Amino acid sequence: MLKYAQNTGILDASGNGHKIWAYLELDITNIAEIKEAMYLYSDVTVGIQFPDSAMTQFYAGGNVIWDVVKGATIEGVHDVPLYGTAIIVGYKDGIFYLNTWDKLIGMTLPFFKKYVDEGYVILSPEFLNSQGSVLKDLIYQHYRQIWQHYQIKILTL
Repeated sequence: MLKYAQNTGILDASGNGHKIWAYLELDITNIAEIKEAMYLYSDVTVGIQFPDSAMTQFYAGGNVIWDVVKGATIEGVHDVPLYGTAIIVGYKDGIFYLNTWDKLIGMTLPFFKKYVDEGYVILSPEFLNSQGSVLKDLIYQHYRQIWQHYQIKILTL
């Protein structure tokens, strides 16, 4: 999907196409790296092996917090963004916050560790262009240093 978004682009609600510039695979076993990526890049996209218990918790309504439920079985997969501090929600008191199906949902750390199977930072040309042409090279170099520091695998540039 990310390769497609980079090569072809994805349409927004107005029908405008947008391509991503690069995507970086994160080490999902390193919670500090996930939180750092949320802080630096505003959001992280994660893939979840989605258990039936999470759907039950979602349909229960109210303040939804996904947690591990003994005996839950995987219904499928789900891809969601985890938002960092730039968008107010993120990680607090052992809960990751995500926006999915038009709802803000909490996800406990045990749920994250058990069901999240991939995580990425996605960079778009719009993001880089919004920083201005003078800053573009500085931002790129800053990202390269961070990627090298955390030994983040650069999947494509």
